[in-house]
Amino acid sequence: MSEQTETKNKKGGSRAYPKFSLKDSLRIAESIRDNNNLQPFDRITLAKSMNYSPNSSGFRQMITASAAYGLTQVMQQKKFH
Repeated sequence: MSEQTETKNKKGGSRAYPKFSLKDSLRIAESIRDNNNLQPFDRITLAKSMNYSPNSSGFRQMITASAAYGLTQVMQQKKFH
């Protein structure tokens, strides 16, 4: 990692890796599997299935991490698969 990237990360910029671990991010994919039969899931229903607020920063970061690990993908109209 370059010195410039390290400095940017220390100041709260973008990360070179997801904030959540693979294990934590897997919860998104498991919820889609268990609660929606692997079909696309809208963000609000997905959040409710995991007992999260759909607008919470933690939930949004977990969605981002799940996609970064290749576990899920954002579909049209903010559905996750």
